[in-house]
Amino acid sequence: MKTLKGIFGLLLGVLSIVLVSPAIAEIKLGNFTLLPDLGLYETYRSNVFLTQHAPKSDYITTVAPGLGMRYTFGQSSFTAGYKVGFLEYARNPSVNYQDHRANAALNYVLPGGLHFNFGDDFVRSWLEKTGIIVRERGFHQNFGKASVDYSFADRWKVEGKYNRDDLGFDSIRDRYAEYTNNLMGASVYYRFLPRMSGLIEYDYAIKDFVTSSTSNHKDQYVYTGIAFDPYGKLRGSLKAGYGWKQFDTNIPGRNNNPRNWIMAVQLVDELSPKTTLTLDALRAMADDIDVSNASYVNTMATLTLQQYFTGKIGALASASYRKGDYLDFLADPVTSQEKKRSDTTWTLGAAGFYNIQKGLQTRLEYQYITRDSNFNLYSFTDNRIIFRIILAM
Repeated sequence: MKTLKGIFGLLLGVLSIVLVSPAIAEIKLGNFTLLPDLGLYETYRSNVFLTQHAPKSDYITTVAPGLGMRYTFGQSSFTAGYKVGFLEYARNPSVNYQDHRANAALNYVLPGGLHFNFGDDFVRSWLEKTGIIVRERGFHQNFGKASVDYSFADRWKVEGKYNRDDLGFDSIRDRYAEYTNNLMGASVYYRFLPRMSGLIEYDYAIKDFVTSSTSNHKDQYVYTGIAFDPYGKLRGSLKAGYGWKQFDTNIPGRNNNPRNWIMAVQLVDELSPKTTLTLDALRAMADDIDVSNASYVNTMATLTLQQYFTGKIGALASASYRKGDYLDFLADPVTSQEKKRSDTTWTLGAAGFYNIQKGLQTRLEYQYITRDSNFNLYSFTDNRIIFRIILAM
């Protein structure tokens, strides 16, 4: 607690200096820019452990200092950053933890339409305990990505990519959920309108679990769709297709070759200079590491409306839907009845924000989260109120 108070005091001191002298927050030397990042969040949660019955409320204080850098050369750039969050629970101090995140990315543009992207994101944190898993779980995850694309003939673009996702846990009890996922893919784009292109994409993934080889599988995905100009009023992409999974080991009673339709939507529409509407949607096959890597179809969609009332004051409202349909029969932990689990989660949110000056924002948020599951133990409702002070250049 003393450490957090010390960091909290330092944060307020830095914020005070920035308010008095805004220019001190920008540190530039030629093409090099240093990017300080400080945040203070105070959160109230009505059901901190996401239990169906007898929920426990708590106040959570988060102090999150960070530091980033950006170096530009021509049309190319390199960025890197590190941020740590110190989370303290007022009523349940035994679950206090730290959240560490680091990232780096290289965007390299060559003459003639050749473009390279390399990136890596690392997380060292804890999964909070819930009504189902009554202990915290330390984990580390690394996500690396690389892509190259080439534009030619003023209409065509081809892209190749490789992603690697590694998840590990601190406790031997959680080793069954550790995995390595390697994904390779290729896309072809054809611009048939000034701000719209058609696309075809194919992805192939190999997912291997470290100690649970019967969960190993290979996935294939085929998409077709459209992409909008990233600099236009409407930007993003909409794609849909088909995916199938093949387990390396056949187990009686399990769907060893599940397949389903899939989609991925990311659209941003600037309705006016002060109004933005965003749609994110996804349908994909996934593994639940909390339920012995059980397969399920994850369908989710989020609609967000952001409105600026003045140059500095604005608000946003969002609605999110998520449905998890499990593919195999599982035992209900309460009744022991074998059935296919289905979870439906709704999240409704609203926020108001005030951009005090460049890079300094205050924000007040409310979130209502409710999940309804045919496995009653997985149902819950949680109300969250969050106040944030954010300094991010």
